Amino acid sequence: MADVTIADVMRAYANDAVAYALRAGKGHLDFSERSLEDVDQLLAEKVKSGLLVPDALSESERNELWGFCKMMGGYVGEVIIRNIGGDWQTEGLEDGAAHVVLVVAGVRGSPPEAIWRALTEPYRGIASYYRCLRVVLGHGEERFEGGFRSVQLPPLSAEPPPGD
Repeated sequence: MADVTIADVMRAYANDAVAYALRAGKGHLDFSERSLEDVDQLLAEKVKSGLLVPDALSESERNELWGFCKMMGGYVGEVIIRNIGGDWQTEGLEDGAAHVVLVVAGVRGSPPEAIWRALTEPYRGIASYYRCLRVVLGHGEERFEGGFRSVQLPPLSAEPPPGD
């Protein structure tokens, strides 16, 4: 039997997210950039009665929430990998636990943690997380207008990446 890598685990989580969206009747997650807006809709459904407060959850509820974050974060990471590139990696923490990160052109981030923040902190969204990553990576057209510098990104593509 081949060794299972963190990339294998996160791809499995991504596939679970696709199945979850279908079961929830919330459309088809197809790994396109635009599907990140569908992820935001799924997250909005999860917090429709208000942001989640981790300290108010039981340990079991926090573990369930973290499982959901890994599932949706796996999907978000796979969208990034398939559309921009990148690699899943693990980093050891001081307590001996492993931390999952996605590295894209030297930029490190954790899509599962981004999902957690989107569910527990105000004004967080996954499509904007992706757009910010694109800006950090230098994608888009830089503009100077009225003394202000901005970056204009193209709209999110609705086309699944090649090979999907």
